[in-house]
Amino acid sequence: NEAFGLETGNRIIVEIAGIIKNCFSDYGIIARYGGDEFSILLPEADVAKAPGIASSILQEIGGRDFSHHFHGQSITITASIGLSSFPETAMDLAEFKKNADASLYHAKKSGRNRVECIR
Repeated sequence: NEAFGLETGNRIIVEIAGIIKNCFSDYGIIARYGGDEFSILLPEADVAKAPGIASSILQEIGGRDFSHHFHGQSITITASIGLSSFPETAMDLAEFKKNADASLYHAKKSGRNRVECIR
């Protein structure tokens, strides 16, 4: 947003939302949780299945050419994903959200562009 403006940043976020939605199609719910954060609820995915879905999201984002948003300039867009699962990693909603946040920050601190799940 700082280098290219909020409008460009928003177009990137909208495109990434489409990528995320395509990666899990009919069996999940996506919501924009903050400026550049999304929450994805996968009712049918347990802690064993979710990392595969999350990895496919990272691959799709990593393989996408976003240069059309940057006047042809090649820009790398990455994502960090934190997982939480009921009941495997959390027993209530507060713990579920806390673990998802902790997993996300662990992914960011561990080098970004990765999937992490703190148990």
